[in-house]
Amino acid sequence: MNTLFFHELKDAGRGIIAVLKGEKDASIYFDLSLRGFVGSMVVFLVAATFNAYLPGIMEETGQASAQDRPSPTASMAILLVAVIFTFQTAFGAMALKQFNKFDGLIPYLVVSNWATFFFTAVFAILKLLNLSALPLLLIMAIVLILSEINILRLIIGLKPVQIAMFIIAQFVGALTGLMLLTGVFPDVVLV
Repeated sequence: MNTLFFHELKDAGRGIIAVLKGEKDASIYFDLSLRGFVGSMVVFLVAATFNAYLPGIMEETGQASAQDRPSPTASMAILLVAVIFTFQTAFGAMALKQFNKFDGLIPYLVVSNWATFFFTAVFAILKLLNLSALPLLLIMAIVLILSEINILRLIIGLKPVQIAMFIIAQFVGALTGLMLLTGVFPDVVLV
């Protein structure tokens, strides 16, 4: 394994813990440059791809129950993630532009991508351990919301009203992307 990547992975893990704890200096653990952005996009794509193939892995190992809803194909799941990510990023960028914080876009994406990577890894491990889905999803939702708020607060420096507006903008972006995708592929199950 590349020691540079391992070092970045270790630092990002420490950074995500610092973000969750609300430490003001959490940004020191991340490479917030364009190079760091590219690295974070690689781990984001790894997480998205793994997450897309996880339902198939679960079915092959016999851990998916018969009452589970059919999952979209892995390629459709990756397309869904790409479309939603693109629209969320675009709408988030517009919000940051309105707040005169557009320079926070790359740092936000770096930390958010690393958070996605680690949360996907934890979720996959818990899912593979066959833990109950509802409590797991509730806990993960709380942790994701906390991390999102802290990323916006600590890394970009947004105020509470701006945080709320940014999250709403991203929600609208995700919804727009989802509506576009279901308009193009109406017969695909996207749940």
